[in-house]
Amino acid sequence: MPWKNTAHIWLVTGDSASAVNDARVPIERCAYMQNLAVTARRRRLGLARQLVEHCQTITLSEWGARDLYLHVESENTSACQFYAKLGYHIRGRDLVALSTVFGIPKRIFLG
Repeated sequence: MPWKNTAHIWLVTGDSASAVNDARVPIERCAYMQNLAVTARRRRLGLARQLVEHCQTITLSEWGARDLYLHVESENTSACQFYAKLGYHIRGRDLVALSTVFGIPKRIFLG
């Protein structure tokens, strides 16, 4: 199935979200963005920026979230640079055991 220009976002309200990692972020009224992707032939057109800004508008303005968080694979330097340009900062890193034991890529938690 080809990727669509889309993102998944959730609003967390209260203590229902356990700690994602060591970030120690306040979880009251925070939103989490996941799986933002733009097809290769549509990259470098500003679509990812527009998607993130739209997610920010929905979560922060319409839903009343205080913060928007996401994970990015630490090896994906272009994505790390992209989110840094949008003002996202490193809030934590996944535990090494997660990638070692479960074989998932190492991720950085941004907010």
